Amino acid sequence: MNRRITHSAILVLLALLAPACDNRESDQTQGSLFGDLVSGWGFGSKPAAGAPPLQITRPTSAAETSTTAELVELAGWAADDVGVAIVTWSNATTGMSGIAEGTTSWTATVPLDPGENLVEVSVTDVQGRTATDAILIARR
Repeated sequence: MNRRITHSAILVLLALLAPACDNRESDQTQGSLFGDLVSGWGFGSKPAAGAPPLQITRPTSAAETSTTAELVELAGWAADDVGVAIVTWSNATTGMSGIAEGTTSWTATVPLDPGENLVEVSVTDVQGRTATDAILIARR
């Protein structure tokens, strides 16, 4: 039996566990455990101060898309005041990851499993600061 946890199931689980795990005092500057856990998933969170900007532009700049293809070609851009060191990708569904070609203008070919694939792209600058963008790709 193939058991996979979907992106939606992960968010529900995190939402249920966050109040039990988050014993920090709540104020607008500190954030929450739930916010920290999903900060790299591209759901309206802000990158760390000074983090290099990054955006997925292909196959779309939207948060979700669908395809029938086994591979998806991602592309996008990254920028930084001190220099982009590396752009990487990971597919939480397949467990696969890799290094994108290019840095300020990058591409990556990502294998997809049937169903929902949460693909994250991360940029790291030469000072070690990182930012992440994500796209949910449903392979039909």
